[in-house]
Amino acid sequence: MQEGKDEVTVQAHLPGIDPNEIELTLEDNALTIKGSRDVKMADEGMNCHRRERFSGSFSRIVSLPEGMDSEKVEANYKNGILNISIGKAEEKKPKQISVSVE
Repeated sequence: MQEGKDEVTVQAHLPGIDPNEIELTLEDNALTIKGSRDVKMADEGMNCHRRERFSGSFSRIVSLPEGMDSEKVEANYKNGILNISIGKAEEKKPKQISVSVE
């Protein structure tokens, strides 16, 4: 996760995962990334002695800084890398109160 002036960017390396199987949820300054990967053997008759990729479902929760705008979220997936950009909410400005003189 990287934080810039106007946004926070989260990058997840998800090689071999169908982007349609990725579920993103943003709630209470927490981004949840869920998905699953089914690694199949090249030949069902072969025995696997070593596997470097996990198989099954996963879920990761990334805590975000305060003040994120859930309406300013974009996600794209390219070459196995998921990039999520979350915009920061406009800072609350102090309200100027004028005093009337009688």
